Amino acid sequence: MADHPLRPATDHRLGEPFPGFFLCGIGISFIGPLFFGYASARSDKPGGVAVAELGALNQILTFIGRGVISVVAGATTLPLAMTIPGVM
Repeated sequence: MADHPLRPATDHRLGEPFPGFFLCGIGISFIGPLFFGYASARSDKPGGVAVAELGALNQILTFIGRGVISVVAGATTLPLAMTIPGVM
């Protein structure tokens, strides 16, 4: 079967990553609230304060992580920099 000249030969494989993204999305929907509940239970502070501290830490670490990825992308290549989230 000849491929159409305007269509990439690998377009039938584009749907393969989506089940993995779907499963990760379902997993994070359970893990996120579990972390917040665990932080509230372990802290001596009220639950709202523990959740706020965890959210602030999340924002700070996300900001730092984006900076590290952008510095690596500038110093090397973007594909190499995008392996950092995959390793994490």
